[in-house]
Amino acid sequence: MANATERYVVTFAPPDAKPTVRVEAEHRGKIVIGWAGGLFAVIAPGWMFPGTYTRRMHEQLELAIAQKADAIFALAGR
Repeated sequence: MANATERYVVTFAPPDAKPTVRVEAEHRGKIVIGWAGGLFAVIAPGWMFPGTYTRRMHEQLELAIAQKADAIFALAGR
């Protein structure tokens, strides 16, 4: 087992590239290296299949973007 940090960063910029809005989503957790430990981990409480993990990271990024929607729309001149 190892500690892991995964971060998505998206930068929104208008055509002139000034100013920009940076959005970040981060998740910290544990990973299992090797298939034997991984078989047990995916059925243990608090662990999830890789596809579920990826979906949750995307949902966190979507939320972070929604929280900065006003600033992003301001870049577009709305």
